[in-house]
Amino acid sequence: MSAAEGSAAEGSAAEGQAAEGHWEPVPDALYATTTARCDLCGKMIVGRLWRARHGERRLGFCDRRCQRTWLEYWLPRYGDVDCRSRANPTDSSRS
Repeated sequence: MSAAEGSAAEGSAAEGQAAEGHWEPVPDALYATTTARCDLCGKMIVGRLWRARHGERRLGFCDRRCQRTWLEYWLPRYGDVDCRSRANPTDSSRS
């Protein structure tokens, strides 16, 4: 771990809470048909993702900041629901 990563893991209590997780490589096989996306912002992730647990759910974020935003903003307001499905609800009134 570099000094920058070590100092990034330290900080306020909220940052400490958000730092609970680990970096996980994203499969980069040429034949892979799935893409990894951040569970908060939806950004496509290549290389590695920040993997964290909340209860029984395994969440993947593009970085620790997205996890902290999920913990401090999304979770208190909307609960433990999928951010991406709530951000783009399907309009069942149109047919």
